[in-house]
Amino acid sequence: MCMRLTGIGSQYLVAFKDHEGGFFAGALAYALTLPPDIPAARFWSVTLCKGFFVILRLYSPLGSFFDKTWRPGEVGRIG
Repeated sequence: MCMRLTGIGSQYLVAFKDHEGGFFAGALAYALTLPPDIPAARFWSVTLCKGFFVILRLYSPLGSFFDKTWRPGEVGRIG
């Protein structure tokens, strides 16, 4: 069961493809722009895992995450 508890726990957003629909490749470089006011009361982190997927972690997520008024940018290739 998934509960929407503002300010409690953590939420993980995972991406496997870039903004053009291509799968991530460890040999390529990528950029992610996050809008201001990231909805995490405690802290947040972004990780590119072995070049195959990206995880955005929000610890103690805020209401703007759950109501989707805040959305992360797209992951795009550099170069």
